[in-house]
Amino acid sequence: MKAYICTKQDWDYEIIDVFLVLEHEGLKEKRDIRGFDDFEWEEANKFAELLAETLSIEFVGDRTDT
Repeated sequence: MKAYICTKQDWDYEIIDVFLVLEHEGLKEKRDIRGFDDFEWEEANKFAELLAETLSIEFVGDRTDT
């Protein structure tokens, strides 16, 4: 199983979501952890990095287009 943290821009609501993503045998499960206003992008990245470090998994950055 692969687990990582990423951020994604939600253009409809003008927010940045922080996700926990789990991948296993071709299945991908995403869980929204927290949302930030789009102007709070630095805080969103800091939160995502801290969460990944705390969980000992990778922070892969922005995955808006995936």
